[in-house]
Amino acid sequence: MINFSGVVIGINELDEKGRFLKILTEKRGVLEIFSRGAKKPTSKNNPSTELFAYAEFCVNDQSGRLYLDSSKPLHIFEYLRTDLKALSLAVYCAEILLFCSETHCDDKCSSNPEILHLMLRTLHYIDSGKRSLPLCKSVFELRLCSLIGFMPALIGCRECLKYDGDNNEMYFLAKSGILMCEQCFDENFTETDTDFILSPALLHTIRHICLSDNEKYFAFKISEKIQNELSLISETYLFLHMNLYKNFKPLLYYNSL
Repeated sequence: MINFSGVVIGINELDEKGRFLKILTEKRGVLEIFSRGAKKPTSKNNPSTELFAYAEFCVNDQSGRLYLDSSKPLHIFEYLRTDLKALSLAVYCAEILLFCSETHCDDKCSSNPEILHLMLRTLHYIDSGKRSLPLCKSVFELRLCSLIGFMPALIGCRECLKYDGDNNEMYFLAKSGILMCEQCFDENFTETDTDFILSPALLHTIRHICLSDNEKYFAFKISEKIQNELSLISETYLFLHMNLYKNFKPLLYYNSL
């Protein structure tokens, strides 16, 4: 028997009664588990095998395939099932994590327990409405990049090490993940569509998301203007470094609502 806790981030229906579950765990990355009879209304495992259920699972390993024996639900994010926009954002986050588990990011996802904590915190704020959906999305995108090895270099200008720019603005080069003050940028680079000018407030926000302690990276509020700028940067940065495309279906669906 193998025991662990995790959140269901993917479901593949097999037949009228069974389903394969993709479960994000703390120390084992994403595991695929088969649950017999999970869709029966009377099944004791039914609540724990719904999408985004956070539960304790007990599984059997039979010739390398995992079968669900028993489970205990810890938290069911009920609001997600009543709001289509919130649900679509949660699905987007889950699909990003599934993409990580199937690519070169897998080792870093499997060995970092903070991936599960990030997903649970993101689901909590989406479900509770205590943070806006765009903010939840931006925090998830930037924090995930930081956890899987793509943390941007945010301490100061790469060339002269200034913490802030002379005009209180800094350039953020999303493709290389570095900061540049205006003078050093003008001397060394040509502006592209993946370079961003960061105001002090925006730079502070990005630093807070990427560098704060685990309990604090959601602990801030920003204006709508800053959020709009942050949304563009966080999404661009994630897609650049994970080699995703703008036609990523979960993102298209979320943006269509």
